[in-house]
Amino acid sequence: GLVDITLGRDLAEAGYQGHWDGSLTVPIDVALAAAPPRAAAAPDPRARWQALATDNDRKTINKPFNTTLDSGGVGKGLAADLVAQRLTGLRYVVDVGGDLALGHGGGGAHHVNIVHPLTHQTAHTLKLGTGGVATSGIHRRVWVDRFGDPAHHLLDPATGRPAWTGLLAATAVGRTALEAEVLAKTAYLRGPHGARRTLAALGGVLIHEDGRTEVIPALRLAARRAANREPAAA
Repeated sequence: GLVDITLGRDLAEAGYQGHWDGSLTVPIDVALAAAPPRAAAAPDPRARWQALATDNDRKTINKPFNTTLDSGGVGKGLAADLVAQRLTGLRYVVDVGGDLALGHGGGGAHHVNIVHPLTHQTAHTLKLGTGGVATSGIHRRVWVDRFGDPAHHLLDPATGRPAWTGLLAATAVGRTALEAEVLAKTAYLRGPHGARRTLAALGGVLIHEDGRTEVIPALRLAARRAANREPAAA
């Protein structure tokens, strides 16, 4: 319930549509200083997403009345995967708004640099042959809302308000770009402690509000290497 596409109306009320001209943007350090106490997000108790349904024959989506859908990054991840399906067997990188679908095509691993949102330097480099990478963070889009409070586009479904969790960004590795996108957003919304559990299986990178970079190793990869007695990569 954390990655909830029924929050379109809440996102509009938070000022997302009106911030694009730059007049309402604020520096991230100013926003962090004025932000409310940090807390992990929670699912919307109304669970409107559970009422969504598709009718494949009519090519329609059924949703609760007065609910506005916003696919957000989920649409980007899915788009990258749909393109990647056409490239099977090739070496490729599909980049849709920062969501990556990767294929090695029999070659070596891709090197994916994770850029630190504050220093703009490489915080960590992921080495992946096939799969997906996505980052969810608040550092690029921060503005002042109609209440005069700092706001961003990653909402806490339980409140409909921007989620301030103690993280600036979370990068996730997935078997697909869509999975990576969902994992990244879930990790950010769960905050540092929950993010570590979310990313533990496939790995990722967390950027904390204080600028600290935390690399989460992939437990599945480590377990496979241990079973095969493979040396860990440097």
